[in-house]
Amino acid sequence: MLAAVGVSAALILCAAWIGRNLWFFSDDWNIYADYHSGNLLEPFNGHLSLVPAGLYQMAFHTVGVDSYVPYRILGLVALGVLAFQAWRFAGRQMGPWVAVVAVAAVLWNSAGVTNVMFPFLMNFSLPIAALLAIWWHLDALEQQPGHRASLVAIGLWTALALATSGLGVVLVGAVIVELLLRRARPATWLALALPSLAWFAWWLGHREANEISTDIGQVVPYLLRMLWAGTTAVAAGWKPGGLLLAGLLVAVVVAATVHRRRLDARVGSALTAAFAFAALTALTRQDTIPPIPPDELRYGWTIGAFFVFAALAAGCALLRTEDDQPGLQVRTGATLGGATVATVVLVIGAAVLVDDMGDWSDTVEVAAPGLRSNIYAAEAAGADRLDPGTVIRPLSFVPVTAGAYLDAVASVGSPLAGATDSDIGGRTDQRTAADELFFGAVELDLAVVDTVVAAERDCGAEMTALPGSTVLVEAAPATGGRAIEDQVVALSRFGEEPVVELVVGAQVVAHTLVLPEDAPVGTEVVVPYRLKGSDGVRVCVDARPPGP
Repeated sequence: MLAAVGVSAALILCAAWIGRNLWFFSDDWNIYADYHSGNLLEPFNGHLSLVPAGLYQMAFHTVGVDSYVPYRILGLVALGVLAFQAWRFAGRQMGPWVAVVAVAAVLWNSAGVTNVMFPFLMNFSLPIAALLAIWWHLDALEQQPGHRASLVAIGLWTALALATSGLGVVLVGAVIVELLLRRARPATWLALALPSLAWFAWWLGHREANEISTDIGQVVPYLLRMLWAGTTAVAAGWKPGGLLLAGLLVAVVVAATVHRRRLDARVGSALTAAFAFAALTALTRQDTIPPIPPDELRYGWTIGAFFVFAALAAGCALLRTEDDQPGLQVRTGATLGGATVATVVLVIGAAVLVDDMGDWSDTVEVAAPGLRSNIYAAEAAGADRLDPGTVIRPLSFVPVTAGAYLDAVASVGSPLAGATDSDIGGRTDQRTAADELFFGAVELDLAVVDTVVAAERDCGAEMTALPGSTVLVEAAPATGGRAIEDQVVALSRFGEEPVVELVVGAQVVAHTLVLPEDAPVGTEVVVPYRLKGSDGVRVCVDARPPGP
């Protein structure tokens, strides 16, 4: 028990430390924008995501969005639930030390970086934990047929899985196979059927059309590569090792089936989960934008976990008889050799995972300043000026609209709270996108004035000015009776390169430009306007900050 706790705690503490600078990323923004208040029955990417979206929503309204730490805690707690269920299941199957290996193989899986570091992927870890819990209670029913607490628990865990993601549907398929092979009693079927029917009723009212690929030449290779990714993930990311593990798994399953003279129900259930997940993904992920490869890490992590459970169940079936008496005898030397190889592979896999966790943290940390620039641009433009259908492009692959984002800000607060100057910036493309978003919403007009410059103005070809400022734009006078053409003042805020140009009149040599005030922004940081005049154009800015 203590060893399993240590393995689990080590992963959670390691992930917490490496990811100490993580911030909202990718799907987090979709949940913030679309599920900040209500909408919990609306599908996310086609899935019922009531549990993860509901947990996020609870956090939005209790701890707010000032810190990402509470959301990370939710994801790590879900991993802790999976670790407990894996330890309990494996311990019953093969004993405490094998349980420690199983927990390590699932949690420290080399492909687990997104599942460990990205909290919303509790929509993978919780359904897998639910399957293990259901298996536990099915075993309890073998000992006490009709035990009500076990039947209720099966129903509740099934409901949890189905309300968490589409992986819950895979879980139901896996349990159906086990119930068929066990020839389960009607009461057990009813415990599974009630939440399944509730999910089906939801699906009838919220189903989304998914493109189903009928190209066998695409689907079958995709499916096989997903399965290979599962064994490769357990083999520390080494593809030849993945093939070796796949062969070993097949051999153990065949041997156990021959030994028992039938396919073990638990083995069939675990393999069904792996194959059903791979098949459903292969049928629906051929034409996604951006493309999702079959060896996507979160896919390999999930299938790898199912294969670990299948191997445990097959090993248990091979080493014990139907009446729980010793079966096949394994020499001590073989046991020690296998344990040594497994330990080496797991240590290498853990090293790969830790390295990937660092890369993930770096990626998010580098992306965060640019994300802040874009949400700052949306908040500064404000709901009155920004088309609600405008997409805040760099936030997530699933579009986040300005209207939904600003509704979330009004409802639960801004993620910019506490941001400093150094927190807002980002890559050139991110800052350009922020400028395009902002200046696409605000209006800028030059007004003709006399060529008089106040004494308290600073002038230059390039200047910065705060929102609400009135600036003077002066062009060089025409010479030789000809007008000077193409004189402009260009503007930006977040990026160095201007995205807007205002033409200074050919005959008129002086204008004023009132820089629009910002709508309320969730940080005290004020990002100034950048103004740049072309040859012969200078910008004069009041040296005093604009008044209230």
